[in-house]
Amino acid sequence: MKKYEETETGLKTGLGEAIRSKRSVLGISQGELAERAGLHRTYVSDLERGARNPSIESIEKLARALHLSVAKLFEAAGNGKESTSVKKPVRRDVPP
Repeated sequence: MKKYEETETGLKTGLGEAIRSKRSVLGISQGELAERAGLHRTYVSDLERGARNPSIESIEKLARALHLSVAKLFEAAGNGKESTSVKKPVRRDVPP
């Protein structure tokens, strides 16, 4: 598997886990989340399993329905995932 494929798979899986986790915290079903977001329940299920590539529009709808910003949703998707995390560059020209 190529590196970009690993990152894509990791991001889809991480996003799905973040959606499921935030949905669980709210105590709502996939159907309720889908209704709030204006999406189909099976689409939400597929996203949670990492089986679909969501559009930016769908991500925005889901984030809104989960009471999160898109940035916070992606942050949750990247927590604990080496392949999806963005690391800050270390500035070596500035003394500690």
